[in-house]
Amino acid sequence: MENEKPKRGDPDSNRTAAYILIGIGILFLLVNVFDFNWGRLWPLVLVILGFYLLFGRNNIGSPAKTGYFSAPLGGTKSARVNLHLSVGEAIVTPLTGSDKLIDAEVHYVGEIDFSVSGEEGKIVTLRQTSDSGLQWLNPATWFANFDGLPWRVGLSPDVPLDLNISGGAGRSELNLRGLNIMGLRLQGGVGQMNLSLPTSTTGYDVQIQGGVGETRLDVPLNTTSVIKIQGGVGPVVINTPSEIAMQVRARGGIGSVNMPSWFIRTAGGDSDFELGKTGTWETSGFASAAHKIEVDYEGGVGALRIS
Repeated sequence: MENEKPKRGDPDSNRTAAYILIGIGILFLLVNVFDFNWGRLWPLVLVILGFYLLFGRNNIGSPAKTGYFSAPLGGTKSARVNLHLSVGEAIVTPLTGSDKLIDAEVHYVGEIDFSVSGEEGKIVTLRQTSDSGLQWLNPATWFANFDGLPWRVGLSPDVPLDLNISGGAGRSELNLRGLNIMGLRLQGGVGQMNLSLPTSTTGYDVQIQGGVGETRLDVPLNTTSVIKIQGGVGPVVINTPSEIAMQVRARGGIGSVNMPSWFIRTAGGDSDFELGKTGTWETSGFASAAHKIEVDYEGGVGALRIS
């Protein structure tokens, strides 16, 4: 059933017209205050009106939708899961008592691409379509109240998973505790990202590319993992138990590198003219530990802090 178009005098129509008038008013204000050359700027009015006609008049206040996407576990032996998060809060957790490989409730604007292929080794992809970005060119969409457009994604803990997660715009809560992870590649987006890694004695690799906003990692005991981090604009905070066996190799960028007192520096040195710390730190007994965490950090604008 198609959505009914707003009638003349509807609040959404009035708001969009108001946005257009405000935009044109701001343009005239800039011309008067900063003495811009109106002869060069007047075509911007046509651009604004063009966007309204193309994306606004027939698509005013693009409605938020709710979709449910799932795939049965069946005979799955392993899976590669690709999650491309969008705008709004994202929550990823293990499923409990479920016969599904993935079970997601997604609130969104535009369209969703969900695909599942393979038999024993499945490939699952959940993302917004490439043309959904056009929805955000509609001024009415910018001011709509979508209550965060949350994504809630549950994944099966019963099969090994290779996870590729791209951050969106908004807070992300990625609770991977209890999942059977073979590997994790995480690309930060805009907003805070909290990541809880699972316990594993067999080991898994993690690759993180920082985004805009804070990235927080919770690392458990009795786990073997190699974590490679490329810093972004926001800080990276790694929370660890003091009993953990960990080595940190850091090449600082603009941001600082802050290590707790129970880490011993084994390589590198500070300089008054050094932009960011560079060196190697490790906990006591790291070399002989049965399970150990190795962190390789390439600095960005934000700081690295181990706590």
